[in-house]
Amino acid sequence: TGEIRKTLLNDIALGAKVADSLSGIDFVMPMGTAQDVPADAAEVHEFEAMVSNTTKPSVFIGYTALGCEYVYEMAAVIAGGQENLSQKPFLIAYPEAIAPLFFPNEVIERIFVAADRFMPQLPGSTVQAGATGPVTLAGVIAQTTAESLVHITIAQLRKKGCPVAMS
Repeated sequence: TGEIRKTLLNDIALGAKVADSLSGIDFVMPMGTAQDVPADAAEVHEFEAMVSNTTKPSVFIGYTALGCEYVYEMAAVIAGGQENLSQKPFLIAYPEAIAPLFFPNEVIERIFVAADRFMPQLPGSTVQAGATGPVTLAGVIAQTTAESLVHITIAQLRKKGCPVAMS
């Protein structure tokens, strides 16, 4: 309809179903934050909506360290235990710093939660050309790379060898 509206939990579930059915899509991630669930438990609801509608790996946005811990507990139940989850993780944490190069304590805590569990994580970048980063493409790439390297360094200092991808 072209109507602008808030993202709902059902939108995340439908997005997971669509991504699940497309062979060119390798993982699922919510492309919004559900506005129809309590904000302090959004990651739990969003993760449940994704894993209930796909068999593909899921990238989850953790809004708090405690919420991330709950998502890992849910994933361990789905996997049949923490050991099984560790052997074959199917979720990736997506902690985001605040551009330019600001890592508040709550972001670092989420990085630590994933690192402590030796679970994959993908640094999210919030760089916007001309707003929170340089105007040029080269400048944005340089800043995004720097933020990713800071994230990787924080995770590796916490738990050497933990899986962290370059975003």
